[in-house]
Amino acid sequence: MLDISFVNRSLRQVVAASETRYRALFERSPDALLVETAGGVVVDANPAARRMFGHDLVGRHVEELHADDQQVDLRHDVHQGGVASRSGLGRRLDGSTFPEEVELHPLDIGGEPRILAIVRDLTERTRLQGELIQAQKMEAIGLLVAGVAHELNNPLASIVAFSQLLRTDPELPQDLRRQADMLVQEANRTRVIVQNLLDFARARPAERVSTDLRRLVDSVLGLQSYSFGRGGPEVVVDIPDDLPPILLDRAQMQQVLINLTVNAAQALHDSNRAGTLRITARADRDADDEPIVRIEVSDNGPGVPPELTDRLFMPFVTTKAPGEGTGLGLSVSFGIVTGHGGTLEYKPGPDGVGATFVIELPVGTDAVGPDASSNAAGSIGSGSAAISKAPTERSTDGLPQPVPIRRPRPGVDGSPEAPIRILVLDDETAIREFLARVLRRAGYEPVLAQTGSIALELVRNEPLDAILCDHRMAGMSGTQFHDAVAAIAPHLGHRFAFMSGDVLNPELREFATARGILLLGKPFDIAAVGRTVAALLASEPAA
Repeated sequence: MLDISFVNRSLRQVVAASETRYRALFERSPDALLVETAGGVVVDANPAARRMFGHDLVGRHVEELHADDQQVDLRHDVHQGGVASRSGLGRRLDGSTFPEEVELHPLDIGGEPRILAIVRDLTERTRLQGELIQAQKMEAIGLLVAGVAHELNNPLASIVAFSQLLRTDPELPQDLRRQADMLVQEANRTRVIVQNLLDFARARPAERVSTDLRRLVDSVLGLQSYSFGRGGPEVVVDIPDDLPPILLDRAQMQQVLINLTVNAAQALHDSNRAGTLRITARADRDADDEPIVRIEVSDNGPGVPPELTDRLFMPFVTTKAPGEGTGLGLSVSFGIVTGHGGTLEYKPGPDGVGATFVIELPVGTDAVGPDASSNAAGSIGSGSAAISKAPTERSTDGLPQPVPIRRPRPGVDGSPEAPIRILVLDDETAIREFLARVLRRAGYEPVLAQTGSIALELVRNEPLDAILCDHRMAGMSGTQFHDAVAAIAPHLGHRFAFMSGDVLNPELREFATARGILLLGKPFDIAAVGRTVAALLASEPAA
């Protein structure tokens, strides 16, 4: 005979075990779980819900927990046996709000209709989405900056070039010569700004080369000269000339210094004081007695709040007001310095006034990256040292000029020595005209072409000694033109230089290195053109 009491006892045990199991799941769920009556009153809440909203949840109406009434509108669907979800704004018991996602599921507990609300805090997801959007904006800005800088290079090259020609005109009156000097100075200043923008915006593999720290710091301050010059901080730079060599990726370390100096300037601005921004560098030794260079960027502003110092180099930690900073600058800088084998740390100023960021970088002499190996693609930009041993002489304006070289033209009976003929291919009229004037002044004979097809006809039919070619042109590109030239006249493929506003472009450098091509950085000046042509003519033509 069936023992009814035994069956009932067993059923109760099964139900109790099931309730215990599901209660444990309810309590341990990482999501906030609320059990609500059909009227919207909370009758149970798990620990995650109490952490999210506050501990005194039971007995609260759901209207108190949400900053909008969308959840109330969704209850009709749930009562009909469906599942509803929505995103909105949650409200904690202390009145603060947060973005939330809510799922509503129908329940039946002891014959009573209930609603299970699963609530997820979207604060972190929303922040990450915002940071992603900001990163995408910054990427777009970087591409825009690089594009604008490239577009500026051609007209800027003409301004730099013709301002130099104007200054060196022997018939120019003395009073106008002083004004021409100012024009050259400002043109060169603009050139440096554009090049700094290119360096900063360029996406390229890391390359570490021996770097002049003072010139790097000057480039950083030049980028910010406008903002610093109008009520900005007093800038003091103390960097000795005899620092040992350090290997840096110039663009990456420029980014670090920009981040640190911008932070310092903004801290001083927000404290309503002009203040002082100081950049110093010294040779020293680390704890292991290894040689290092220590760079300090300091200001006398309000400093960093003590509660942030332990998290200062973590992503998204910032002392700036919302919308004024992403909190990524110091974390990115920390990663860059660490990647260079160095350290970056924060030190508060005396008596808590001011902030100092200390960069320690190892001393080194062996380059790493694209410039580490023997590179046939020599870059000859404005202000760089001549890379050839071709003879040079000084002109009356102090600029190095190549000595005109003349030699007989083969196949022309009885003809006198003919001047060296340099083909200039560039789709910018002003640049062609400038190069023609500079080459004639140096004793060469310029041969000008506007398009690759016209230039190829000249290569086929004219005696030429070297080629200056724009890298980016409409129609036939500079690289396509070079390969076509090399097939027609291999010796000219060897005596070939690209003119480009981005001589550090990885694809261009790889192409030039593989073929032994020189690179002439735009915007260039008279001296750089002279050095480039002298280097081309000093090289041995291919057999």
